[in-house]
Amino acid sequence: MFFTGGALSLDDRYGKNIVFRNVEVHYSDRQLTLEDVIFINCTFVIDNGEAGQKLGADLLTSSPIVNFRNSA
Repeated sequence: MFFTGGALSLDDRYGKNIVFRNVEVHYSDRQLTLEDVIFINCTFVIDNGEAGQKLGADLLTSSPIVNFRNSA
């Protein structure tokens, strides 16, 4: 499955075998399970809670190519 462009919330989602390209991805510390998901040129808007910090850390360490920019 492919998602291209637009915006999407990952809150309360289960995703498997999905490619996100050029998507603004939102996450605010709710239930989330991802399996074999690829993010290409996506922007992430993640709440600074415990689950959001874990997701951010997982994203930064699970790929050999990650570009990070803090918007604060």
